[in-house]
Amino acid sequence: MLTVTKTQEHIRGEKIAKPQLVIVDAKTRLKHSFTYRLIRAIVIMVVLGVGFFFFYKYLAPGILVVDGDQKGYKIEVGNKKYENVNGQKIVFLKRGTYVLTVSKDGFREFNDVVLIKPLRKVKEKVVFSKSSYINTLQGGEFDNISLSDFKDNSLIYFSKTDNNFYQTSPNSTNMTIASGLGTSLNIDLGLVDGDIVNNVKYSPSKTQAFVLITDVDGNNLVKLVDFNSKTAHKLDLNLQDIDWLTDNQAVGIRDNNGLKLVTLSSNGGSLHEVIGISGDIASVYRTSDPQKVVVTFSANNIDTVAFVNLNSGHAVTSDFKEGLVSKIISSPNNDYTLVYVYANLPKTFLLHSNGDKEPININPYFGLMTWETSGQSFIYAELSNNQYIFNEYNLANKNTKDLEKYSSTEGDPSNLIISQNNLNFILGRAIMGFKL
Repeated sequence: MLTVTKTQEHIRGEKIAKPQLVIVDAKTRLKHSFTYRLIRAIVIMVVLGVGFFFFYKYLAPGILVVDGDQKGYKIEVGNKKYENVNGQKIVFLKRGTYVLTVSKDGFREFNDVVLIKPLRKVKEKVVFSKSSYINTLQGGEFDNISLSDFKDNSLIYFSKTDNNFYQTSPNSTNMTIASGLGTSLNIDLGLVDGDIVNNVKYSPSKTQAFVLITDVDGNNLVKLVDFNSKTAHKLDLNLQDIDWLTDNQAVGIRDNNGLKLVTLSSNGGSLHEVIGISGDIASVYRTSDPQKVVVTFSANNIDTVAFVNLNSGHAVTSDFKEGLVSKIISSPNNDYTLVYVYANLPKTFLLHSNGDKEPININPYFGLMTWETSGQSFIYAELSNNQYIFNEYNLANKNTKDLEKYSSTEGDPSNLIISQNNLNFILGRAIMGFKL
């Protein structure tokens, strides 16, 4: 066996491969690693997040949409002003709280405070109403009742907050807010805690009024108020309801071994029974004829309305099976009355003294109606799309004319009357009015 042994010289003569040291820097290794990609993503997200936060907090606008129901109106909000706006207007605003003013000549000015947030939309629906007056009232929304015209072209109402009458003369020039509540008449009704005033019925001349009260024990009381002497006198007749015929004569529902329709003098004397009435609850209403009244009563779960002749006692009755008769509004000049029947589907009728019923295709808000002075048309309020719309209905041609509208956010209307060619009513906690 041949063995070759390399000497040191042999080894030196050969090319020997030197070992290579391969160095991979840390940046390259990290670049291709999962950790690097994750860190990069986080950094990008942080940068974007900070940028978006800065944009959202300091630069991003909010959107205000003003939608008016008139053409050619003005908008003022912040330091921005827009003239002759038609329909809808979009306004971009920075974050903050702004006073919005929307106006148009001949209409009430609309004011609201709007809170603008970045990238959020705020919509303001503006319902333009005619320039009118407002008289602020005290108490809650339903504490002021029995609005009526009064002497010296003023108005009168009763405040249940302090059980007092107030006389007021609102300034009808472009929404002037009258100071206070008007003038207190300071008439002591002699009420005690627990007594509740339900209604006030004024005499034709407005010099007197019947005040209908439920006392603390649930009994019906009637007090006669004289506005000249500022006195109140109780009628001890157990009257369930009462109304005026003339300034000196009245008609009432008396509970005396059953309900009776009676006539009496305004101070409670000269009592005369006309007819008996079925049921346990009844109401009476005057008409344009002092010798004829309207009586409502309920028997066998059916509401009935009757025209009664006070001389003969003859009654013409009409049953209303459609629901609860909740409003009777007699014409000031004619031999008929409006009847509002409350039900799931409320109905309104024109009832003639001969018993003929004529349905009217309207839906007044809880029977809120009043006659125009001629008796040929009437005005009513209806609730539609968060607006109270006041309409005039003509009996001759059965046409309806829009008069005015108010946003339901201003309150619920009540006590609708016509005085001095103004339509007056209580809206929330204010007396409102506008020219017809």
